[in-house]
Parts: sequence; structure tokens; C-alpha cells
Amino acid sequence: MEESTDYEIAQLKSQDLEKLKEEDPLAYMQRKDALRDLEENKIKIANQKAKAQEAEQKEMQSKLMQQREEQLKILTEKLPEWNDPEKGTKLKSDIKNYAMAKGFSEQEISMLIDARSIQVLHDAMKYENLLNAKIANKKKKVVPKVQKPGTSTSKGEVKSERVKQLKSKARKSGRVNDAAKYIESMLG
Repeated sequence: MEESTDYEIAQLKSQDLEKLKEEDPLAYMQRKDALRDLEENKIKIANQKAKAQEAEQKEMQSKLMQQREEQLKILTEKLPEWNDPEKGTKLKSDIKNYAMAKGFSEQEISMLIDARSIQVLHDAMKYENLLNAKIANKKKKVVPKVQKPGTSTSKGEVKSERVKQLKSKARKSGRVNDAAKYIESMLG
């Protein structure tokens, strides 16, 4: 309907109204009135559309608020500390921080309405905290170094053995890299 109104307005405007005004003043007045009526009608339709959209938005917002209230009731049954003035604030903050650490945006978190989603985040947070606590509480076992019976080889002996191996490797291969490793082991 709006498109046909736009078409009619365009048709009336496309006619040479100035020429019509001089040749046929009565037809000119009729077309001017028709144009004005169509434009008023168009405005009226647009206003009605806007009111309908506004009413629909209010209804959706009302339903959303009602759903939030229902989900909040369910959440307080599952997590009684949710409404506690002290514990609730900390719990909400902890869940929010956990969710953000897992990649949720602040907008996504603020849009969470479903009590199940919040419950799952809460359970996951508690589980990770429990795992982290167990890992932190585990003590490392200190195992003494086991030595073989007999005389131990000193660091100097180990180094000189390594130098001998590099020297023989450099002689056999004839490569510059092997010779460089041999020289480096002698300096270091």
C-alpha cells in the first residue's frame, strides 16, 4: 500500500503543475488536493506502523522481563547464595570473571537469562577451582639422586672424554662444523 501511495505521489509530481495551473486552474487545485491527501495518508500510515512496532517492542520487553523473573526464581532455588547481599555479590562477580576468562564478552554475559547457563558456569568454575586446589596441594616428592657403587667420574673426566670424542669425530669427518664444535668444547 505504501508503495502504491509513493507511486501515485510520484505520478502527480511528475506532471507539469505550473503549466496546468495556467491552463486549467480547477484541475490544478484537484491535483494539489490529491497530492496533499496522499502525502497525509502516507504520514498517517507511517505513524500507525511506528505505533505498532512500539507496541510490539513493549510486549517483547514485558515478556523478557517476565522470563527473567522466572529464571531468577529458579536460580535462587538452585543457588541460594545468589540473593545473599554479601555472598551473592561475590558469587556473581566470580561467575562473571570466570565466563570472561573463558571468552565470553561482557555483553554476552549481561544477556544471560537462562538459569541453566548460569548454573553450568557456576559448576564449571567450582570444578576448575577444585582441580587447581588439588594440584596446588600436591607436594613434590624429593627423591635423592641414586649413585652407582664404586668410584664416580668427576666433571673434569667427563669433559675430557667429551673433548676426545669431538676431536676424533672432527678428524674422521673432516667437516668444519665438527672442528668448530671441538674447538668450542676446548674453550668452554
